[in-house]
Amino acid sequence: MRVYEIGKRLSKIVDCRILWDNESRSLYSVDASSYSLKPSVIAFPKEESDVIKIIRFATRNRIQVTPRGAGTGLVGSALGKDIVLDMRYINKIRVGHGYVEAGSGVFKGQLDAKLEKRGRCLGPDPSIGPFCTVGGMIGTNASGIHSLRYGSIIDNLLEVRIITSSGKPITLPAHNGISKKILKLTKPEVRNRFPNVSKNSCGYRIDKINSKNDFQKIIAGSEGTLGVVISAKLRTFRIPRNTMLIIISYKKLMQAVLDVPSIIELKPSAVELTDKNIVRHIKTKIPEGVGCMLFVEFDDNLARNKESIRGTISGRIIKIITHPRMIKKWWDFRSSALSYSLRSISKKETMPTLIEDATVAVGKLPDL
Repeated sequence: MRVYEIGKRLSKIVDCRILWDNESRSLYSVDASSYSLKPSVIAFPKEESDVIKIIRFATRNRIQVTPRGAGTGLVGSALGKDIVLDMRYINKIRVGHGYVEAGSGVFKGQLDAKLEKRGRCLGPDPSIGPFCTVGGMIGTNASGIHSLRYGSIIDNLLEVRIITSSGKPITLPAHNGISKKILKLTKPEVRNRFPNVSKNSCGYRIDKINSKNDFQKIIAGSEGTLGVVISAKLRTFRIPRNTMLIIISYKKLMQAVLDVPSIIELKPSAVELTDKNIVRHIKTKIPEGVGCMLFVEFDDNLARNKESIRGTISGRIIKIITHPRMIKKWWDFRSSALSYSLRSISKKETMPTLIEDATVAVGKLPDL
């Protein structure tokens, strides 16, 4: 089916905006990745019913549908060759006691602002910060610098509503028919094949399904392949009253890596590494000879943990920060790590086309 025909026929089916001009298609042919794929049509659904009609049309005509959040992903998952669904208008928010219900098009910055007024926060905090969407976070099983404390989206996803490829809306874990099918997949011999790591966004996470209340977790990290996310119910947390960020410098990367397992035992809320490529871009005074730094954050027992870490590490503590604004400033340095790394690529080197995270068990880090 030609571009013009898809656009005209969709326009008669739904009331939402449908674009298929060349300029719009070029705009949506890229995201934050290095890839490019020009779609035929871009749709901007405003209601669940719009998504249902579009998916049913696509299924009848064997046309691909790709849901798109903010396009901040680095692996091209927001790109599609047929119909791209820009979910920005599916953006309702309702804050409850210990949870928030949000549409897939809600930006995390909007969500943070709503929750902060109530002294709450969403646990996962991807480095892209306020610019990613709820749907994108679910699709990629996003985590962030505080995953040690709060886990990933999969650990905080209480309920999710999706539209399947047949155009049927279902809510998990409430939908018994789908839940029974998922349950058949969760055999011990299959679950035991999954690696024992704290972060995993590979494949369908059936290893996380331990009871009938967990069926929604299979959607986390599924990249839109099991359905288009309409909305989700996510766990929220009380914002810590006091926080302490400790910056530790090392001359060599291996020294920092060897310290990490002992630091983890102190139960920090975050531990992040910045190598020399990142350190040299940080615009603040840092002692000479620093090869890398560890960012270690605590949000409880601050005095005790400050003393405990001194006897745990081989590196040198260069900063202990407790002021919220300064803590944010330093975490912003860490969140800009990818940008700093790309700046370090010389003209003779090739820009990477594949940018992915890897997960390694903490105890095996020195073996890398």
